[in-house]
Amino acid sequence: MKLLNFLIYILACNGGWICPEGDPPPADPPADPPNVLDPPPADKPGDEGYVAPSIWGEAKPEFPEGTEADIMESPSLKPFLADGKLNYANILKSYVHTKKQVGQNNVALPNEHSTEAELDEFYSKIGFTPNKEEYSVAKPEDSKLGDDFLNSVKDFAHSKRIPVAVANELVKFFEDQNTAGTKLADDNRSTRITEEYAKVQKEWGEATDSRKLGAANFLQDHASEEFRNYLKDSGLHEEPAIIKFFGDLHHKFNKEDTTEGGTVATTLTPVEASAKIAEIRASVPYNDPQHPQHKHVVAEVYRLYQTKTGERR
Repeated sequence: MKLLNFLIYILACNGGWICPEGDPPPADPPADPPNVLDPPPADKPGDEGYVAPSIWGEAKPEFPEGTEADIMESPSLKPFLADGKLNYANILKSYVHTKKQVGQNNVALPNEHSTEAELDEFYSKIGFTPNKEEYSVAKPEDSKLGDDFLNSVKDFAHSKRIPVAVANELVKFFEDQNTAGTKLADDNRSTRITEEYAKVQKEWGEATDSRKLGAANFLQDHASEEFRNYLKDSGLHEEPAIIKFFGDLHHKFNKEDTTEGGTVATTLTPVEASAKIAEIRASVPYNDPQHPQHKHVVAEVYRLYQTKTGERR
């Protein structure tokens, strides 16, 4: 219908009829709008029907009949193109040279059907030693790793056909990790012991030294040598909880704390000093200024306050 109207318009103007005012009609009839049902143009990879341009452009050489499309479009053939033709002599020469190079150390890649012998042959090419007696894995100098651990690494690495050099590097890696972990544990333990011992010192106050010595004396007098060696070898003899336990135990049984200079019958902890103060202040001598022992018990309370607060006045 649009085309018919356009033709009538042209005939009317050329026949001398009066044309409508305005611009003359276009030389070509207007194009019909695109049909939404038409498929989109396949002009980029991924579009349905897209065909990639040839790597050869307009100079695509002739290939023997039966050559597959992906072979014809392989960029590796470009060096063999001369004057629009493939130089088959150079292609053959390259093929023979490649076969020689591969044949120098040719080995089939393993797959799920490979035998144990075929696997050993393949991995021996990259450093594996099939003979377990010759599979040498050693610990680094001054290593802290145990022999059982080393043997387990060796068994695992050999079973997985890991090259000897790689297995030894694994052992070095484990040694480094073990050293770093041990150092971190030691640092953390040292910090923890310092913090916990400070709490024990705060609780024991002036009695700390005598209680600590009392713990050692109690173990020496009542514990077996085997038990004392166990505490020392395991490091438990440095644990504040162990020291406090045996220090308090010694004080409970002896009611006095031993020091290097002799015995001090009234070396008390702050808690014990506080209880003793309350006991004395409730006594008659303390509350009766006329009592013969009044001055003595007042002085004792003063000294106990010093023990309780940890200060000398």
